[in-house]
Amino acid sequence: MAMIVPLPKSVRDLVRENTHLGLQLDKYVQSWNEELFSKPGDDTGKLSERVQKPTVELIARKSRTEPPGLNYAGLFARWQAVAAARGAMTFKAKTVGPLTLHLARASALENAGICLHPIYGFVYLPGTGLKGMARAFAETVWLPTQTDQKKAWQQIEDVFGWAPNPDRVKQIRDPHHPAEVRHDPSDPRTEITASSGQIVFLDAWPEKWTPLVVDILNNHHFSYYQNQEPPGDWDSPRPVYFLAVSAGHTFCFALAKRRADVPDELLQLATEWLVGALEYEGAGAKTASGYGSFKLTETPKLFSSDNIDKTWKGALAKQKRAEFTCTLELVTPAFLAGPLQKEEDCELRPATLRGMLRWWWRTMHAAHVDAATLYRMESAIWGDTNSCGAVRVTVEPLDNVKPVLFDKNKVRDENKLPAPPNKRTTQGLNYFTFGMDDMRRENGQRQRYQRYYIMPGAKWRVTMRVRPKIYEIKNDKGIVIEKWDLSVSDVLPQAQAALWLLCYYGGVGSKSRKGFGCFDVPAELSSWNLEKCKEVAAKFRKACNRSTQKGCDAPTLETMISGEELPVGWKNVWWILDRIGAAAQAFAQQYAKNAQKLALGLPRNVRGRFNLGEHVAKTNRHASPLIFHVGRQNGNYVVRCVGFPSPELPADRTRKASQNFLTQAIQTITANLKSAFSNSQGAAMQPARFPTGQPGQSPGAGARPTSAPAPSLPTLKSGDEVEVTIVEDPKGKGRLFAKHEATGLVGNIIDPNNVPDKTIGAKIHVFIHSINMKQKQIQFKAKK
Repeated sequence: MAMIVPLPKSVRDLVRENTHLGLQLDKYVQSWNEELFSKPGDDTGKLSERVQKPTVELIARKSRTEPPGLNYAGLFARWQAVAAARGAMTFKAKTVGPLTLHLARASALENAGICLHPIYGFVYLPGTGLKGMARAFAETVWLPTQTDQKKAWQQIEDVFGWAPNPDRVKQIRDPHHPAEVRHDPSDPRTEITASSGQIVFLDAWPEKWTPLVVDILNNHHFSYYQNQEPPGDWDSPRPVYFLAVSAGHTFCFALAKRRADVPDELLQLATEWLVGALEYEGAGAKTASGYGSFKLTETPKLFSSDNIDKTWKGALAKQKRAEFTCTLELVTPAFLAGPLQKEEDCELRPATLRGMLRWWWRTMHAAHVDAATLYRMESAIWGDTNSCGAVRVTVEPLDNVKPVLFDKNKVRDENKLPAPPNKRTTQGLNYFTFGMDDMRRENGQRQRYQRYYIMPGAKWRVTMRVRPKIYEIKNDKGIVIEKWDLSVSDVLPQAQAALWLLCYYGGVGSKSRKGFGCFDVPAELSSWNLEKCKEVAAKFRKACNRSTQKGCDAPTLETMISGEELPVGWKNVWWILDRIGAAAQAFAQQYAKNAQKLALGLPRNVRGRFNLGEHVAKTNRHASPLIFHVGRQNGNYVVRCVGFPSPELPADRTRKASQNFLTQAIQTITANLKSAFSNSQGAAMQPARFPTGQPGQSPGAGARPTSAPAPSLPTLKSGDEVEVTIVEDPKGKGRLFAKHEATGLVGNIIDPNNVPDKTIGAKIHVFIHSINMKQKQIQFKAKK
């Protein structure tokens, strides 16, 4: 569908020459198509896909290089000169994670904007926002740690100013608040009702021209967040694309005295508050999801990091904040991605981790409260569109986490995975990685799509910072009719429990329910278990004064089915994942032409009668109710499988039918895996290999993916002499097999006794005994 800028054609032709990113975002969006709004029954719910994503992608592409003639270096030098002329205190800080701000400002797009300089079009942090976050840090973190509260509050007012607004009137009347009426020092009888702040916060500019990236927010439970319907696994995600700055970009900050006679102490305090806010609380939007974290790279004058550390430790001691830090280590490959699904956004995003924490947190409470109550409780902990949550999650990679292009054939061959038992059975690994490396038809051509993944062993430092929160209940008019204070000791265990559940049972990224993207349980949570998670959940509901109710139709720990934990002596994680996929496929094949197979999740191309629930009948979607996890225990791998009975597969509010089917599935799959893991396969006992696929074959963003032409294969016939590599018998029967590398064909050697070197991996010369390229069959004969 062709979209145009809603301007006269003569103007549209000139728009193509525009290099100002702000104008492109706010004024020149290609958003108009008469058919989109006049065609009956058109699905405007996909407007973000049609307009927002292409627009932010265009702006991101334009931002990769500095516009011709801008001379940002010269502009930045002028900014530095102005700051120096004002005697400003300057410092530099680098983004630790993504940064975005001003998402909700007036724009042609919904929640897609970013703060761009009105004249020059580069991203920057306005001084007004920096002043606001510094004041928030001063009032909520620094102030409670001060012994002289009245003096401390006066210092806050001196830095930021004050005005005769209703909030200040309430503060003065509140006997527990340190605010007081301010008087003129030269005339104590005269009240000063308003005063400008004594410190000026300048806009923060990037050290050099800073490119933008496309980011994504996926709302997986739209009806739950909008209408308080149960957050089931049948909802379709609704992506919202927006612009952000990636990690690793340096910004320069500056604060100055309003007058020369302003005490140095105020400038020092203001700087400490701003640095504390940048490092501990975050700047811009989505700070609770880990956005906006900074780290000092150039320390300002008159600044002491010890003061910041002392302030933060004091806030922790006063329980104004709480903090938990741990290290997450990948156990299995993780198919991580952002909006582009390319190498550059294959990373563990804070929003990804936070989304999974929310899912597992809901499993602790969904059996005890209705959907509306669950939503209110979740909003208090994790936030919603109206208020920030009590938990902030930041993620920082601990080493050079390098993505690898997934090539299923190379993984299979280099790790010598066992072949399927027959032609109707898919390789177990391929069965569970469907869509990660496959051929798709587009514009009449078959094209290869591949995803990137992160290898096991990658580590991240995860920090959860918690603040007090209020649990509120409002009436239909939005008036608070009931509220309960939640301390940091009420909140932090909720985040810890969710993280333990994720690391013990779940995973992150695509195919996370298939055993991919699994973390080892961090040492800091080694004392936790399922019962402790249930205990802290019950305590939280009590803190919210919520009694046990009927519950809602969402996955719950109370109905979760746990299979037997299976210790695995193998060293190769690909073999483990391959056998899990093979066992799950073997069970599904028992229902190949049976509609009962739909109980394993939708969509599936299965005919027959099956009584789907009302939600699934509308969406034709339901995530797999089975979740596989590969963890570590005492230095070895361990496999877990849990099931979450669904009231929609089939329609049954008691979930008994789903429970019975999933119980049978887990028992059958577990028995299959126990048998497989009991065999000491040669290749399975070797460390896994992670081959790199050919670059440039992953799906692009808004661009046509590269076609994958069939390789030019040599013409072979019986009697030809070729070099082959000795490989293991695919079926483990001890026969002698060889692989012809040029074609990838694997076949047996009909006279193994004539082969001098039968060592796996040995390269020898043989004759082709028979070959059928169409059926990919080959046999070899030894040279005598």
